[in-house]
Amino acid sequence: MKGGMNMMNKKAQSQIITTVLIILLVLAAVVIVWQVVQTTVEDSSSEITATTACIGTEFSVDITAADSITVTRKSGGTSDNVGVRVLVDGASQGDASGVSLGPLETSGAIALSPVVADGELVEVAAVVGETVCPVGGSATYTA
Repeated sequence: MKGGMNMMNKKAQSQIITTVLIILLVLAAVVIVWQVVQTTVEDSSSEITATTACIGTEFSVDITAADSITVTRKSGGTSDNVGVRVLVDGASQGDASGVSLGPLETSGAIALSPVVADGELVEVAAVVGETVCPVGGSATYTA
Protein backbone atom coordinates (compact mmCIF):
# COMPACT_ATOMS: atom_id res chain seq x y z
CA MET A 1 0.00 0.00 0.00
CA LYS A 2 2.80 2.30 0.78
CA GLY A 3 4.31 1.82 -2.72
CA GLY A 4 0.91 2.60 -4.30
CA MET A 5 0.58 5.97 -2.58
CA ASN A 6 4.10 6.90 -3.53
CA MET A 7 3.33 6.13 -7.20
CA MET A 8 0.23 8.33 -7.09
CA ASN A 9 2.21 11.23 -5.60
CA LYS A 10 4.78 10.93 -8.38
CA LYS A 11 2.03 10.98 -11.01
CA ALA A 12 0.48 14.07 -9.42
CA GLN A 13 3.86 15.82 -9.32
CA SER A 14 4.48 14.92 -12.96
CA GLN A 15 1.16 16.46 -14.00
CA ILE A 16 1.90 19.66 -12.07
CA ILE A 17 5.35 19.96 -13.66
CA THR A 18 3.88 19.36 -17.12
CA THR A 19 1.23 22.05 -16.56
CA VAL A 20 3.83 24.58 -15.35
CA LEU A 21 6.05 23.86 -18.38
CA ILE A 22 3.11 24.34 -20.79
CA ILE A 23 2.25 27.66 -19.13
CA LEU A 24 5.87 28.83 -19.45
CA LEU A 25 5.96 27.84 -23.14
CA VAL A 26 2.75 29.76 -23.80
CA LEU A 27 4.12 32.85 -22.01
CA ALA A 28 7.34 32.67 -24.06
CA ALA A 29 5.33 32.41 -27.28
CA VAL A 30 3.20 35.42 -26.29
CA VAL A 31 6.33 37.50 -25.58
CA ILE A 32 7.86 36.59 -28.96
CA VAL A 33 4.66 37.38 -30.86
CA TRP A 34 4.25 40.67 -28.98
CA GLN A 35 7.77 41.80 -29.92
CA VAL A 36 7.04 41.21 -33.62
CA VAL A 37 3.67 42.99 -33.45
CA GLN A 38 5.06 45.94 -31.47
CA THR A 39 7.93 46.50 -33.93
CA THR A 40 5.56 46.36 -36.89
CA VAL A 41 3.13 48.82 -35.31
CA GLU A 42 5.89 51.29 -34.39
CA ASP A 43 7.38 51.20 -37.91
CA SER A 44 3.95 51.71 -39.50
CA SER A 45 3.21 54.56 -37.12
CA SER A 46 6.27 56.56 -38.17
CA GLU A 47 5.49 55.97 -41.87
CA ILE A 48 1.92 57.17 -41.38
CA THR A 49 3.11 60.32 -39.61
CA ALA A 50 5.49 61.17 -42.47
CA THR A 51 2.86 60.44 -45.11
CA THR A 52 0.15 62.55 -43.49
CA ALA A 53 2.48 65.56 -43.58
CA CYS A 54 2.35 65.31 -47.40
CA ILE A 55 -1.41 65.18 -47.80
CA GLY A 56 -2.71 68.24 -49.58
CA THR A 57 0.65 70.00 -49.91
CA GLU A 58 0.44 71.84 -53.23
CA PHE A 59 2.59 74.40 -55.00
CA SER A 60 2.21 76.97 -57.73
CA VAL A 61 5.26 77.01 -60.01
CA ASP A 62 6.26 80.08 -62.01
CA ILE A 63 9.14 79.64 -64.45
CA THR A 64 10.74 83.09 -64.49
CA ALA A 65 13.57 82.17 -66.89
CA ALA A 66 15.23 79.09 -68.36
CA ASP A 67 17.46 78.93 -65.30
CA SER A 68 15.15 79.86 -62.41
CA ILE A 69 11.70 79.31 -60.94
CA THR A 70 9.62 80.81 -58.17
CA VAL A 71 7.50 78.50 -56.01
CA THR A 72 4.45 79.45 -53.93
CA ARG A 73 3.14 76.98 -51.41
CA LYS A 74 -0.62 76.81 -51.36
CA SER A 75 -2.42 75.87 -48.16
CA GLY A 76 -2.30 72.21 -47.29
CA GLY A 77 -0.22 69.65 -45.47
CA THR A 78 0.21 69.28 -41.75
CA SER A 79 3.79 70.50 -41.59
CA ASP A 80 4.46 74.18 -40.96
CA ASN A 81 7.59 74.39 -43.10
CA VAL A 82 8.52 72.10 -45.98
CA GLY A 83 11.55 71.89 -48.19
CA VAL A 84 11.30 71.85 -51.97
CA ARG A 85 12.59 69.25 -54.44
CA VAL A 86 12.74 70.29 -58.09
CA LEU A 87 12.32 67.80 -60.96
CA VAL A 88 12.79 68.57 -64.64
CA ASP A 89 11.08 66.09 -66.98
CA GLY A 90 10.93 63.62 -64.08
CA ALA A 91 14.65 63.80 -63.23
CA SER A 92 15.48 65.19 -59.81
CA GLN A 93 17.50 68.40 -59.74
CA GLY A 94 17.93 67.97 -55.99
CA ASP A 95 16.52 69.87 -53.06
CA ALA A 96 16.38 73.65 -53.31
CA SER A 97 19.09 74.83 -50.95
CA GLY A 98 17.84 76.94 -48.06
CA VAL A 99 14.20 76.94 -49.19
CA SER A 100 11.65 76.23 -46.49
CA LEU A 101 8.08 77.29 -47.17
CA GLY A 102 5.20 77.69 -44.79
CA PRO A 103 1.60 77.79 -46.02
CA LEU A 104 1.02 80.58 -48.59
CA GLU A 105 4.70 81.58 -48.68
CA THR A 106 6.62 82.28 -51.88
CA SER A 107 10.25 81.36 -52.42
CA GLY A 108 12.87 83.61 -53.90
CA ALA A 109 14.35 82.60 -57.23
CA ILE A 110 15.40 78.93 -57.25
CA ALA A 111 18.23 78.28 -59.69
CA LEU A 112 17.87 75.45 -62.19
CA SER A 113 21.00 73.67 -63.30
CA PRO A 114 21.15 72.72 -66.08
CA VAL A 115 18.78 75.23 -67.63
CA VAL A 116 15.46 73.97 -68.96
CA ALA A 117 14.69 73.77 -72.66
CA ASP A 118 11.49 74.74 -74.42
CA GLY A 119 8.68 72.29 -73.63
CA GLU A 120 10.32 70.71 -70.57
CA LEU A 121 8.13 70.05 -67.55
CA VAL A 122 9.31 71.50 -64.23
CA GLU A 123 7.77 69.82 -61.18
CA VAL A 124 8.01 70.56 -57.47
CA ALA A 125 7.57 68.16 -54.55
CA ALA A 126 7.55 68.88 -50.82
CA VAL A 127 10.28 67.46 -48.60
CA VAL A 128 9.21 66.87 -45.00
CA GLY A 129 12.12 65.64 -42.90
CA GLU A 130 13.43 62.59 -44.78
CA THR A 131 10.18 62.05 -46.70
CA VAL A 132 9.82 63.25 -50.28
CA CYS A 133 6.15 63.84 -51.04
CA PRO A 134 4.48 63.26 -54.41
CA VAL A 135 4.69 66.11 -56.94
CA GLY A 136 2.58 69.03 -55.72
CA GLY A 137 2.87 71.47 -58.61
CA SER A 138 4.25 71.80 -62.12
CA ALA A 139 4.68 74.11 -65.10
CA THR A 140 5.94 73.69 -68.65
CA TYR A 141 8.65 76.04 -69.88
CA THR A 142 7.93 77.94 -73.05
CA ALA A 143 10.65 80.15 -74.51
